[in-house]
Amino acid sequence: MGMEPVKKVLGCIPVVDMKKANQDIRNLSEKYGLAVNPTDVISDINVSTQQRVEILKMLYREAEILIFDEPTAVLTPQEIDFLLDIIKSLRDDGKTIILITHKLEEIKT
Repeated sequence: MGMEPVKKVLGCIPVVDMKKANQDIRNLSEKYGLAVNPTDVISDINVSTQQRVEILKMLYREAEILIFDEPTAVLTPQEIDFLLDIIKSLRDDGKTIILITHKLEEIKT
């Protein structure tokens, strides 16, 4: 991703500090209630978990503007409620949210 913490091996060879990166992801996951396992393979997880991974990727990169393009299109009503709560939490934390949707009720929330 380009934002991973790096450590030096043999004093000069940069390698990703996976332990620190995984801990940073776990911390963000806990803060926003985005339960994911950083070692899961994306093709092996369900769509709602993939959505959480995408949100975590934005947060990991410390993005201030978050663009959600039809984020609820394939989610169940319960997953939609959960996602909208996360989006509200991000907004409350000062993030700028751009939500693209055709569902008027989502825009109103």
